[in-house]
Amino acid sequence: CLLLSTLQSFGNEVYGIDIDSISIKKAKQRGLNNVYCMDIKDYIVEQKKQGIKFDVITIFDVLEHLVNPLEILVNLKHLLSREGTIVGTVPNGKRFLRDYITTDFPPHHFYRFNNKSITEILNRASFSVDKIKIIEYGYTGKAIIKLMFNKIKLTFKKECQFQANENP
Repeated sequence: CLLLSTLQSFGNEVYGIDIDSISIKKAKQRGLNNVYCMDIKDYIVEQKKQGIKFDVITIFDVLEHLVNPLEILVNLKHLLSREGTIVGTVPNGKRFLRDYITTDFPPHHFYRFNNKSITEILNRASFSVDKIKIIEYGYTGKAIIKLMFNKIKLTFKKECQFQANENP
């Protein structure tokens, strides 16, 4: 919500989705109008019908929750403008004590990604990976807790060759 509010304050037209209706209500209270409570798959279908294209799509902590992240990535690229970019994060599948974090298993997380696996799925979806970086992501000040929540930060761009496959 903060990211969208900030981008909107700079004059950008922003859109957002969440499956949590309370989050959407709070976003609307902050002045965000194009926010919707819906599943990403349904949102992609709706935006494709309307022919909407985005310059930037963010998917922070989304892919690990999806049953079929490859399908979503393949469909998201249809929503990108010609020079569009997707930026996202996923939990680091190799983080310390990962096997002891109860929310890192189904039904919360279906996948664990590392540099190799996230690059592979992005390549399979015909994205070229611009940058992968492990960043520290901690909810507390204790170093061991910070290590548990390392993240892989992703920035990837659509390959030009995919342009021919987009819907007219």
